[in-house]
Amino acid sequence: MMNFIEQLKVYLKILSLNRRSTLLAFIGLGCSLALVSEGLIFTYSFQYGAFTDFTRTSTTKIISIE
Repeated sequence: MMNFIEQLKVYLKILSLNRRSTLLAFIGLGCSLALVSEGLIFTYSFQYGAFTDFTRTSTTKIISIE
């Protein structure tokens, strides 16, 4: 049975051999975490009344595009 240091060395070697796939995986993971956290922050701020002034006032300008 390999100890933790040896396992870490093996994993790092595998990651370095597949640099392009590893880079794409980390970029995808970062984008997905950013989207999830953005959704959670928006839900939290909406739940605790961040948009109360926005919903109470009526719009004074109307823009129409033809």
